[in-house]
Amino acid sequence: MKVAIVGASGAVGQEFLRILAERNFPMDDLV
Repeated sequence: MKVAIVGASGAVGQEFLRILAERNFPMDDLV
């Protein structure tokens, strides 16, 4: 599964990435 996060460099995007990693979200590619 490909995942795209708009604004990943900002505070909200960084928190979203942290949560995905913490929950071991299954993704093949981060766009």
